[in-house]
Parts: sequence; structure tokens; C-alpha cells
Amino acid sequence: MIYKNYAPPSRIDAPGVLHHIICRGIERRDIFHDEAGRKNSVDRLGDVLIMRTMRQMPVFGRDHSPSEM
Repeated sequence: MIYKNYAPPSRIDAPGVLHHIICRGIERRDIFHDEAGRKNSVDRLGDVLIMRTMRQMPVFGRDHSPSEM
């Protein structure tokens, strides 16, 4: 998407929203305040990966069985 003379749309920032982390904190500060915060983020990321993987899995049923392919 190219933005000409317009600012890009703002990121959704609300409690509970997941954001990707592309680097360590500014000035090499910790990204998470404590172990509970780190565990929460890792668990939620795992849930997202599982949901995304399951959504992309092929569904084999009566009309789409492997023998008919």
C-alpha cells in the first residue's frame, strides 16, 4: 500500500491487542516487565499460531476426500 501525501493509518492500540516484536526494547531495555507478562505473550502467540494453522488445514469430507483428488 502506497501513501502519497497522507499519513499511514494509526496502529490499533488497546489493552489485549497483540503486536509483533521485531527487535529488543529501546536502549536494550526489557520488553516484558516480568515473567508473567512474557509467559502471557508467548501463550497468546501460541494460540494465534494454532488458530491460523487450523484455519489453513485442508478439510477432507465427502466432497473432498483424498481418494477423489
